[in-house]
Amino acid sequence: MLKSEVYNGTTMNFSIVCALQITEHNTFLLERIQRLQKLFPQQHLCIGTDDKEFVLGRLKNQGFLKAKDDFILLTDPDFFTKSSFFDDLAKFIPAFQDISIFFTFPVYHATQEKSIRIWNTATLKEYDARLTNFFSRAVIDPVQTNCAFIAPYSNVILTTKKIFSYLGGYNENFTGYGSEDFEFMIRAMLALNVSPLTKNILQDCYKPTARDFFFQKDYQGFRRLLEAYSFLTESAGFRFVHLYHPPGNSFWYK
Repeated sequence: MLKSEVYNGTTMNFSIVCALQITEHNTFLLERIQRLQKLFPQQHLCIGTDDKEFVLGRLKNQGFLKAKDDFILLTDPDFFTKSSFFDDLAKFIPAFQDISIFFTFPVYHATQEKSIRIWNTATLKEYDARLTNFFSRAVIDPVQTNCAFIAPYSNVILTTKKIFSYLGGYNENFTGYGSEDFEFMIRAMLALNVSPLTKNILQDCYKPTARDFFFQKDYQGFRRLLEAYSFLTESAGFRFVHLYHPPGNSFWYK
């Protein structure tokens, strides 16, 4: 566990919370969970899983109940970052003594070819070097050979057990995946008062894969709010890569 930094008088330790439901189509996720454990052996990995109807919010809530530490990182098995991530977090968090700890992180969606190259690394040093190279090249990749798109916000969320409980966790009425994360983050923005709210906060506009994302935008809708708020973590150098996987069924807004 990290013992080098203290937040509000307590040592910072982190639990990684993931949701996992294995089917015949996604057995590759087991490998990714194992890689997460090897990448961050000091952190508690808490996995929510069951064999009922796929409800990602319920699985993440189950993972949260297993968390042993004050700080929790909510993430998915497809997201990876540099091996120094938690050491860097321990230096970043003390700057926010007086505000609620709730952060989202930018995610760079790697192409299939680039995902394979990042995954097939022999050493931790090589892995970190390839990630650094990928993040640098992704922003100047006009033909998307390395990075399909960059999402300035994501469902990779750092918060605390107290705040997660205060927010009531994830809404388990959503089935499938996608919407439960946005609803959770919108609820957090409304409750925690950590950022100026946008107009029409429930409006879904300016997707990072849409044409209007790259032009002048009004400060409206939940995506614009999350984009603005994630500037804190992006400007501090935090980034995740989403490794490619075959597309599955989508249950957005169900």
